[in-house]
Amino acid sequence: MSIPESDVPPDPADHNSLVSAYRDVVERYRGPANGTPPDAPVRSARTRPWFAAVGVLATLALVYVWGVRPGWLFSLDAIPAQTPEQEDASLRLGLYLQYHRVMDYRKATGRIPATLEAAGDVEEGVVYTVTGDSTFQLTASNERLSLQLNQSDDPARLLEGSPVEGKKVVP
Repeated sequence: MSIPESDVPPDPADHNSLVSAYRDVVERYRGPANGTPPDAPVRSARTRPWFAAVGVLATLALVYVWGVRPGWLFSLDAIPAQTPEQEDASLRLGLYLQYHRVMDYRKATGRIPATLEAAGDVEEGVVYTVTGDSTFQLTASNERLSLQLNQSDDPARLLEGSPVEGKKVVP
């Protein structure tokens, strides 16, 4: 009786040569045991100082711009000063808006606020005075103009002759 070829145990020398060939193929595709592929480009040691130099220069530029705020980059005269007419119009509009905030507060709560802050945003230059249980006076002034407005006054008179006259101004 003859033994079929598939049942014959392999020669140990053939087995070792197969394992060695398998390892060679794996190393060729995966790389050696240290994990770097053999075909990977080797990084030059010269590229790293460039990264450091660029980082240092960028940091110095940021510190200069942030600390010194040079005029050639940050124009100091970017916001022109208001003309006297614009300042007066701003004062009138601020008083108008503040009046409506107080009246809105009164409508919502049934009483006038104790302070302007309670009614919402406070316009610059507006002074609020409580003159009675349900009466108040708003005063605003600048170097050329002084305005007063009571709870019974019509705030629309403040906008007469202004660019917003006749337009809906939402307080």
